[in-house]
Amino acid sequence: MSFVFLLSPHFVNQGAEKANRLPDADTAEDIAALRKYHPELAEWGDAALDIAWGSYCQQVNMISWEPVSERDEDFLNFCCCEQTRGEFAWGDYRAKLCQANEWKS
Repeated sequence: MSFVFLLSPHFVNQGAEKANRLPDADTAEDIAALRKYHPELAEWGDAALDIAWGSYCQQVNMISWEPVSERDEDFLNFCCCEQTRGEFAWGDYRAKLCQANEWKS
């Protein structure tokens, strides 16, 4: 059975998983790129992707927002970690993300 990405409650409240409201056109472009490079998250709404990517940028990369220009498997590891291990601590080690790779099976 393949891994299914579920939204962490740290990203969106229950019932808002498929919401498609975005703050601006630049964010919409990044969300479209996230969809292109991360088809594993195709079922997530735009708002959920926006919040998940923002959380990843802040908690892992320690930057408020990073433009999306390619596939980032650490982002998928981050989403997997949030789902299977609980909230990823701010500034925690990137090596911890490598362990959250159940989605690759």
